Amino acid sequence: MANSERSGTANGLRGLYRTIAWAYVTNGTMAFQVAEADYRAFGYQPDYDKLPWQESYDAAKSPQKTLV
Repeated sequence: MANSERSGTANGLRGLYRTIAWAYVTNGTMAFQVAEADYRAFGYQPDYDKLPWQESYDAAKSPQKTLV
């Protein structure tokens, strides 16, 4: 099975998060930005409207601090 088939997209790219007018996508090795219109036109997954905003993505990735 080809790598792109395993990732669930025709081109092997998957959305990570969005900002105003941009989405960040990854191929599993590197990430880069794509204009919102191109993201929608190429049919990247998940749908642009379902991508988390960058702030939410960053918050989920950062280690949680606990108060003692």
